[in-house]
Amino acid sequence: ISDWVGKAIEVIPPNMDFTVLVDSQGGRVRETARIRDLFEAKCASPLDCEITTQVPENGTCDSACIPLFLVGDIRIAGPNSRFGFHAGLDETGNLVP
Repeated sequence: ISDWVGKAIEVIPPNMDFTVLVDSQGGRVRETARIRDLFEAKCASPLDCEITTQVPENGTCDSACIPLFLVGDIRIAGPNSRFGFHAGLDETGNLVP
């Protein structure tokens, strides 16, 4: 999915603010890190552009979704949005430091 996200980010004009809607039960930690890095590279500083991350009303942001939500300069969550946290696991089920 990071390849798809990278292609989507490429079409956003430089210095243009953008919003990322996150609604996910989580997934792979390393893939999330790659996507987070793409967002951070696009807007290296708030002077370049601002990223808004949003969990929709009744949406969910669990597990590996959390770092994507936190990358936002502006973070929005509906009053009934849910967030779930737990220790990170790699592909083999081992704890990620």
